[in-house]
Amino acid sequence: MSGFLRGWLRRRAAGDGLRLRQRLRRHRRLAPRLRAGDADLAGAGLFPQGQDRPRRLRDDTELEHLHWATTRRPDYPQLYVLAMDHRSQFEDLARDLGADEARIEGFKALALAAVHKVAAGDPSFGLLLDGRFGQRGLEAAADYPYWLGRPIERPGSRPLEFEGRPRCSSELARMAAAPGGQVPGPLPSGRRREPEVAPATQLIRLADACRQTRHEFLLEIIASRAGPVDATTVRRAMEQIYALGVRPDWWKLEPAADPAAWVSIARTIQARDPLCRGVVLLGQSAQEEALVAAFQAAAGVDIVKGFAVGRTIFAEPARLWLTGAIDDAEATAGSPAISRGWSRPGAPPGPRRSRARRRNSRWPPHSD
Repeated sequence: MSGFLRGWLRRRAAGDGLRLRQRLRRHRRLAPRLRAGDADLAGAGLFPQGQDRPRRLRDDTELEHLHWATTRRPDYPQLYVLAMDHRSQFEDLARDLGADEARIEGFKALALAAVHKVAAGDPSFGLLLDGRFGQRGLEAAADYPYWLGRPIERPGSRPLEFEGRPRCSSELARMAAAPGGQVPGPLPSGRRREPEVAPATQLIRLADACRQTRHEFLLEIIASRAGPVDATTVRRAMEQIYALGVRPDWWKLEPAADPAAWVSIARTIQARDPLCRGVVLLGQSAQEEALVAAFQAAAGVDIVKGFAVGRTIFAEPARLWLTGAIDDAEATAGSPAISRGWSRPGAPPGPRRSRARRRNSRWPPHSD
């Protein structure tokens, strides 16, 4: 009846209302799994007249994606992430300085304090930490409302290999006990060729494992490592990923000075996955002034939500702290200029503060 009334109230023909009623009746089986209010025409529209759908709704790829994407919580209109998930880089730094590798874990434990000093409880901020050296920070972050991500790939592995257990689903199941659930992963190259079979297979397995374990999937593309970059390079790499049936929740991309590159990227996401969370920009050890300028160039692109920057912020404090030249307070002084440097046209500079929310349960809730 609700479908018929909806059509009638919008002055549609009686036949349209009846067809809408039939679609909603089929959609009703999925409704208990959707957040109240999301079981709407978006789902009903997936049942056009004459198109066969799987008898079991969980076997419908498009409907499962709709269910997943419309129940992710919380929302992130903007995102400012301190990326300290580096492993091999920290090992190299400790070796070059002659410092004890065991001190890396102590430095990464300061990451949460550094973020909290700038964010003061604003959930628009976040952390990328690894389980090898950053486990203490991951555990401590459970009581804060910050976005949290953790890598699963083995650094530098080609073809793609996962850290911990051989099967990515097993490793993700262990990660479910930690707060958060965004999973950075590497990608096939952005050159004009198809991805290699092994990385493609691994990406498909990883994307499926993320869905099965209720983790969001952040996929990083560093196209400049594969050769010269033009306005279509990243878009071609993204098309390769989407062609595999992989739809990351987040993309982590290099800053681009060419507006045509952002137009190409935004159109690709809109065409392939309009429910995508968005894009965060990586830093690649760029100087702070250059990074802020790059952020401003992308701030007018709606799909770009913020950044995930690491070595630009922590490289010098890490070097000094590992050698004992500075203490914890000096190491966590941070670089708030980077977060202030990100603002959208017409918006006040910098992020909006909000009261800190402490939770006894894991955050965010979708990572359970």
